[in-house]
Amino acid sequence: ATGAPLTNSTVTFLDSKPSSVTTVTDTTGKFSIDMSKVKSPAIMSVTLSDGRKMYSIWDGSTQGSSATTNITPLTDAVVSEYAKSKNIKPSDISATSVDTTALKTAKNTVKEWIVSAYQTTGGNATSLDILNTPFDASGKGLDAVLDSLNFTRNSDGLTVLYPKQVMLSDSESPSPLRPLS
Repeated sequence: ATGAPLTNSTVTFLDSKPSSVTTVTDTTGKFSIDMSKVKSPAIMSVTLSDGRKMYSIWDGSTQGSSATTNITPLTDAVVSEYAKSKNIKPSDISATSVDTTALKTAKNTVKEWIVSAYQTTGGNATSLDILNTPFDASGKGLDAVLDSLNFTRNSDGLTVLYPKQVMLSDSESPSPLRPLS
């Protein structure tokens, strides 16, 4: 999701075997794969209509016959924070070398950026896992937070999140948008 579901988009999983598995999102932006074909962790990517790739990491924390994992600007920001901590680009992350401690730190960093917005939507931030919390493209909860964000990449290839709206009073001029990340 990018604030709207990514429909008919190819999702690629590069796992720690190493092997590659692909699937396509449906009309609601959801996808499914045979979990027996993927060994965690796995680097996930989807190419957006403008050519940018968006990343996520399936860390294997939700396993079994059914698991949820997301690819959103927030997961992309987690991957960027993780890459920054390892002094590499997001595109250079290898599934065989994912450091789960550094990944957890990156997840918590991005969660801190959006926790107040998520709680405003009625979400329980205590149980929020940006990589694995299921959500629907409903304009509520985590989807409402995604709807309120734009994202881009800086010159280092890292994700930068920006709020979409700027609130002004009658006597103010717009100030430049300040990134969350």
